[in-house]
Amino acid sequence: MRLRQIILVIGGTLVVAQEAPGQNPLRLALRPVQASVGTADPVIIEVRVENSGSMPVRAIVPLEWPNAQFFIEVRGPNDTAVAPVNVAATHETPMELRDRSETVIPAGGFVGGRVTLSADRSAGARGFDFSRPGVYRVVAFMHVLDPASGRGWALAADTTEVRVRP
Repeated sequence: MRLRQIILVIGGTLVVAQEAPGQNPLRLALRPVQASVGTADPVIIEVRVENSGSMPVRAIVPLEWPNAQFFIEVRGPNDTAVAPVNVAATHETPMELRDRSETVIPAGGFVGGRVTLSADRSAGARGFDFSRPGVYRVVAFMHVLDPASGRGWALAADTTEVRVRP
């Protein structure tokens, strides 16, 4: 495997950094805004695409949910799957993502936003039903596109937990 060398000057000192070509420096991370919520409270998750590489990454990041390139799965108490309510994902393909605006994820930085996962129980509400107390496990998958090469990265987040109290 060929490595690309990058020479940086940090505080007057030369530093040589290396990255393997094609190696994915991106990571999808989830974090509940509140670790514990009541059954009537909204469940909001912070979603971040983090760049652990030494170079900025240009990418198209589909943070809007629901989206065919950003999938969320919720498992409730007793490890039962929680079906989304009134959620119809768009059917964008990775090639269609090319028409969207790109962002630059700085080296060691991230881009992200907040996603409300809970349905608010009103007519036409969309999201997941968190009405039973217990521990819910949330995982997400995202396809991020490199607009220059057309190459994509499939990212899977570690599972995060949301505790719902009565």
